[in-house]
Amino acid sequence: MNRLQQIKASYDQVECFARECGVSLPSICIGQPDIIKDSKFYDSLSPQIGHKSTLLMMSLLNDRRSHASREGVEAIARIVSRLTLAPVFDIINLSKEPIRFTMQTLPQNSIFSEDLDFLRDTFTYFQITPESIEKHINLPQGGRGKYKADLRIDLFIIKKNCHLNLATTFFEYDGAHHFIESSVRNDKYRDSSLASMGAPTFRMQHIEKKGIEKEKYKQKFNSLCEHHAKNIIENFRKKIYDHFNPTYLIYDDNGVPSQINFKLDLSFLNK
Repeated sequence: MNRLQQIKASYDQVECFARECGVSLPSICIGQPDIIKDSKFYDSLSPQIGHKSTLLMMSLLNDRRSHASREGVEAIARIVSRLTLAPVFDIINLSKEPIRFTMQTLPQNSIFSEDLDFLRDTFTYFQITPESIEKHINLPQGGRGKYKADLRIDLFIIKKNCHLNLATTFFEYDGAHHFIESSVRNDKYRDSSLASMGAPTFRMQHIEKKGIEKEKYKQKFNSLCEHHAKNIIENFRKKIYDHFNPTYLIYDDNGVPSQINFKLDLSFLNK
């Protein structure tokens, strides 16, 4: 439990950052809410993850040190869009060399509001980090060095100014050149290690475009993204319920829970 204090990047800061990364910004039509079309790729991402997040994902694509691919970014955008009721994100931890940033959903747009509606003033939000740099030493087997996870998703529960990181999940997009025997073996070993720590990895396999119509490819791609998004959301929902112990619910005269004991130290929620 801690008080979370993060510096949020403004629109101007993100746009300046994107320009420095070689992204051509779309023009804004003053007085109209819609952004004028400049880039088809921008147009496909921005309704899902918003203006700032789109520019930063495009910045990743422009970075030669990044592992990001166009299809991988599209998959991430579709997954991320399902983690909030509105495509509005705070941008925190923005830095360059390498490009790093975290998209943070807003508590008022939580997809788990109905799951926690019996808890007064209690909300959830996600911190979503593309190309998250993880240390091998944090894995059960230890080791030196670091690796990049395509997407790290952390679920936080909050009441007033108290925040608790409740669960972590990873998403990986395995591109066309990913399936080298040594890479697959290392990935399976790492995924198993992370799962043993309660942080599962969801992997989406590359779809071969050869011999498939463009529209059918798009439908298959979108369907696969939706499938992974649902699995990720349900995994987090299960984590939430795993931390409640309904045996110890105490109800007031109106049948409303007035106190809850948790399997973890979430006692601050009862205050």
